[in-house]
Amino acid sequence: MMKEIFGEFLGTLLLLLLGNGVVAGVVLPKTKSHNSGWIVITMGWGIAVAIAAFVSGNLGPAHLNPALTIGVALKGDLPWASVFPYILAQFAGAMVGQFLVFLQFKPHYLAEENPANVWAHSAQAQLSKIPSLT
Repeated sequence: MMKEIFGEFLGTLLLLLLGNGVVAGVVLPKTKSHNSGWIVITMGWGIAVAIAAFVSGNLGPAHLNPALTIGVALKGDLPWASVFPYILAQFAGAMVGQFLVFLQFKPHYLAEENPANVWAHSAQAQLSKIPSLT
């Protein structure tokens, strides 16, 4: 069981590290890949998913996503006792992966003139501009 949990942790870490790493490289200012376009992001994410699934798949089921873990458990192919440890490992891997992206690109995050372009509060600000349907 520990091998599978480590596989979920490592696979999700790699997924976020490589996937969000390519986005950071394209979006953040003063990077070598700045403004290289959506094709670089989509190719980078594709490679990130493939590598994460390959690495995690050699250690465990390579769910890499809590929704998939729950779906597999609902189908009956995964014991419910394994769901929480898998999801915990996925969350931990995602947090460590994103933290490593931040450390790698910290000078570029800090060089952004408008912090709302890169920090989470900007998403909420953008959502608040959407007109209400009511």
